[in-house]
Amino acid sequence: VKRQTILSRELGDAPDADTSRQRQRLERCWLWHGTNVEVMDKILQQGFNRSFCGKNATVYGKGVYFARDTSYSASPTYAVKDSKGYQYIMAFWGGVGG
Repeated sequence: VKRQTILSRELGDAPDADTSRQRQRLERCWLWHGTNVEVMDKILQQGFNRSFCGKNATVYGKGVYFARDTSYSASPTYAVKDSKGYQYIMAFWGGVGG
């Protein structure tokens, strides 16, 4: 089963000139997401689902939040400690901009 990326869903699958220009304006970089171990397992199995958002922080509204810096995602607000005191952050190679 092929999982559709958010980018391909937003831009569509047709390789026309406008889509090509939009892709060129994207910058690829590492993005970070702080979470807890239970949610991390669900993300790995199902991907990010915006309908489950808002458990730890929704300052800018419902959605999936990524950080440029690991220190932000490692904040206890986002990477909630488990019973052993471990925190969890996930790394993604993604595109930003547009």
